[in-house]
Amino acid sequence: MSVGLLALVLTGCAAWREPPPTHRLGWVKAVIDGAAIQNPADHACVASLSAADIAGQRWVVVGVRQGRYRRLHTVALPDALAVEPGDRVLIDPANCDVPLRRAD
Repeated sequence: MSVGLLALVLTGCAAWREPPPTHRLGWVKAVIDGAAIQNPADHACVASLSAADIAGQRWVVVGVRQGRYRRLHTVALPDALAVEPGDRVLIDPANCDVPLRRAD
C-alpha cells in the first residue's frame, strides 16, 4: 500500500513541474512593437484586436516546432516578462489568452 502511495506522490510531483499538454516549447525570434505588424489578419492572436490594442502592446514572434516544420506564432508580451531573441519560452498556440512564459 505504501509503495502505491509513494508512486502516486512522485507521479503527482513530476506532473506538477511539466507544462500543460497544450503548451509548446518555442524560441523567441523577435520582439516587436504593435506598429510593426502590417497585416493583423496574418497573426491569429492579433486578428481580433483593434488597431489601438495592437499598437499599444509589445509582441513576441515565437518559432515552434511542428513535426518537420517550424511555425511562427505572434503572441503578446506580458509587461512583467523580458525576453530577447533566442530565449526558450512556452506558449499555447491554440489559446491566445494563455500568457507567454519562460521555459527555464
